[in-house]
Amino acid sequence: MADLRALVVDDTPDIRFMVGFQLKRAGISFEEASSGQEALDRCAGESFDLVVLDFRMPGLSGVDVARRLRDDNYPAQLIIYSAYLDQEVQAAAQKLDIPAVDKSDNERLLEVVRNALGLVPA
Repeated sequence: MADLRALVVDDTPDIRFMVGFQLKRAGISFEEASSGQEALDRCAGESFDLVVLDFRMPGLSGVDVARRLRDDNYPAQLIIYSAYLDQEVQAAAQKLDIPAVDKSDNERLLEVVRNALGLVPA
């Protein structure tokens, strides 16, 4: 299996660290971006298998970034990750046909990541 790479996009460093820890558990290396614009810039020049996007960030939201990546046919799997997993977040993610995961549910995040990338649980 090729090395899988993810981009974790969140404006909070501790959240990026925690998500990265979960990705490492699944055998996925990760990079970080602290804003939606930084994520778009990174994706313009690099290839990632997975992009985990915080829903609410200053500037571009995770959904804004997901829309732009989809419009550009960026091939990565996308996941919205939010501390506020309400109807708004779920509807926005569903409209883009991407999963939305609550930040408090680390095991669910790992499950969604594995499913998105076709990985067998360890």
